[in-house]
Amino acid sequence: MPSPLSPDDFGISFIKELPLRCLAGEGRRRGTAPACVTTPDDVLSELFSASYVGGVNGQGQGGAYARLYAWESLYALMGLPSCVPL
Repeated sequence: MPSPLSPDDFGISFIKELPLRCLAGEGRRRGTAPACVTTPDDVLSELFSASYVGGVNGQGQGGAYARLYAWESLYALMGLPSCVPL
C-alpha cells in the first residue's frame, strides 16, 4: 500500500466478505451495518486460530508466534500501542 489504511477504508463491502453467519444478507440495505455480540476471549481465540492455521495467506505460524500475532492483532483492534505489556 502506498500509505497506511485509515478506519474509513473498511466499509460494508469489506465486512460482508467475512465468512460469518451473522453477516449473511448484509450490505444490501442502504445505511445499515451488521453488529455481532462477542467477548474479548472469543476475538482472541479467532485471531489465534487464523494465525495458527494461516488466515488470509495460508501460511500458518507456530503456537508461540500465533499467540504473539493474535495479541498484536487484538491490541490493534483496540487501538493500543504494541508496547503495552500483555
